[in-house]
Amino acid sequence: MALKIINAAFISKSYAPESSSGIRQGMVVAFEAATDGTAEVARANRDGSHSQYAIAGLAIDNTTTTGNTMPITSPVTLNIEARPARKIMDFQDDTISNSTNFTDPGTAKRGISVASVGGDYGSDQYSSTSIYSSGTADANGTPTYTVNATWTYGAGATNKGLLVSDSATAATVMASITEGVKDGFLWFRWKGN
Repeated sequence: MALKIINAAFISKSYAPESSSGIRQGMVVAFEAATDGTAEVARANRDGSHSQYAIAGLAIDNTTTTGNTMPITSPVTLNIEARPARKIMDFQDDTISNSTNFTDPGTAKRGISVASVGGDYGSDQYSSTSIYSSGTADANGTPTYTVNATWTYGAGATNKGLLVSDSATAATVMASITEGVKDGFLWFRWKGN
């Protein structure tokens, strides 16, 4: 999915994604230990899986090969819109079922770059139907999109990796709204840890 960077203070190196992570651009990601003990990133989950100190930042890349979007500026309206992203996999011959990376003897994965320090962003990776309910859960509700409203990272299988509204400011504040939702993007200032 799409992430529009307005002003970012720091982009970190790329990290290996968790196996079958489903990370999309603009999602909140957290550090985990891979089976070999090295760091990897996964969709951040407030259900007890990831504390605020494990949050790596916002994903700048996708691990998925279909359904990804990218932000473009419409030449007609000059609004920023989410449109399908084109990736190298789009040009893969569907009849080829096996491919080999001759420079890597194992199974190589492209790393995920992370915006790890504050900045201003627009993302389509937010929940429009859930809000913060408790330290480890979200509930159905109407998010608060007003300027300076606080948001955190989601909990559970449905909301992990997504930003969710925290109108009660009871959670760890990860972002605050700067413009609300416009053109399908949630516009916010990322505060991070």
